Parts: sequence; structure tokens; C-alpha cells
Amino acid sequence: MYITVFQSLIIYMLMTINKIFLLGCLMLFGIVKAQKQNNIKFGIGAGMTLSTVFYENEDFFEDNRKGFSISGFAQMPLCDKISVQSGLSFVQKGEDHSLTILSGGIDLFGTAFISKMNDPRRISYLEVPLQIFFNFNESMSLYTGVSPAFLLKATRNISFENLDPEEYNIKLEEGVDNITDWYNTFDLGVNIGFNFMVIDHVFIDISFINGLRSIHKKSTNSNGRYNQVFMFMLGYQL
Repeated sequence: MYITVFQSLIIYMLMTINKIFLLGCLMLFGIVKAQKQNNIKFGIGAGMTLSTVFYENEDFFEDNRKGFSISGFAQMPLCDKISVQSGLSFVQKGEDHSLTILSGGIDLFGTAFISKMNDPRRISYLEVPLQIFFNFNESMSLYTGVSPAFLLKATRNISFENLDPEEYNIKLEEGVDNITDWYNTFDLGVNIGFNFMVIDHVFIDISFINGLRSIHKKSTNSNGRYNQVFMFMLGYQL
């Protein structure tokens, strides 16, 4: 009996799926075993970010940009009131950068037309936070730590409102553009946050990250640009 190429492919796929399933079961078993032996708590979380970029020694401050984050973590107690936590997080940061120009036009209601160039920027990072938790009780914790971050991608999405780019000699086109090479590949921030267990295993987390390193390659020591991020997360702890 001959086996066709298609049948061979199906068999190979089934064997691969079985291996992946077995590996997942072994990993889950290892996590549960480690949790029981060392009282290590594992969990996942996801939520929203509100981020901006602080421009040092400049008079303007960009609007907040919405994004999202997703995290996996492990927490180990040091004593009754103190524990340490680390993990891996995907975090969207950025800024709602824009340029507003008051044009000379007047509408039927006597209001001047506002010309505007929107230039929102999205900067995505992979973070490896290290935090110390101070546990008030079984439900509430305050924490602080550092968040090393590795740049994944940065984009801008230019659009114009009541504005002719040629009139103002703006040599930019509407649409999404990759600007990853504008930014440093490594960022470091310090964070502070509050964690509250709503019900068994389910928690909410509110934190703020303040960047310590300038993110822009062309910035100088006196003209740094730093990430600032508020994070709101809903999570599940095993």
C-alpha cells in the first residue's frame, strides 16, 4: 500500500501537533510543581496603556497615545510582606505628535479654519521588568522596580486636516511609515504601581513608568526625549 505525499504531510502534521501538545502539558506540569514546592505564583495580564514622550528643556508636551500591553510573570516571596516579581511584557508606547497652523479662512459662523498635521507615533517594546512587592495584606500590594525594554518597531501615521502640504512646503506624504531607525534599541525605566486582588486569582494593576534613557538617537544630553507610560491591567494569577 502506497502512501501519497498528501497523506505523509497529514501524518507529519499530526505528529508535530502531538509533540507540541505533549510539550505544553510538560511545561504546565512543571509550572504547577514549581508553584507547589517553592510557593511561586505565575500569572498573565493584559490591558491599556496611555503614553507620551517628555521633551527635556522644551516648551511643549505631547498628548497621550493609547495602546495595549500583554504580560506573563512569576512572583516569589522573600518573606511574609515582601516578594519579587519578573516576567516578559509586550508594551505599546508612543505619542500623539501634531502640528497646528491657524489658517486665514473663516467659515459661515465666523470661526477660523484650523489646519493641522497629525503625526501620531507608535513605539513597541519587549520589556523584562524586575519589581519588589510590598504586600499590605493578601489583597493589596505596592511595588516598584526597573523595566529594561528592547525596541521592536516604531511607526508614524501622517494625515492632514484642512492643510495643503505644498502650501507650507511640507515634504511628507499621508500614510504609515516605519521609523524604527530613529530610536535607540534599548530603553530603561523606573516604575511604581498598585496591585489589588479583586476576587480569587483575578487582579487589577495600575502602574506608571518613567523613562531614564533618551529614546531618540539624535537627542543630546540637554535635549533628551523620555518615555512616560500609565498602564492599566486586568490579570489572572494561578
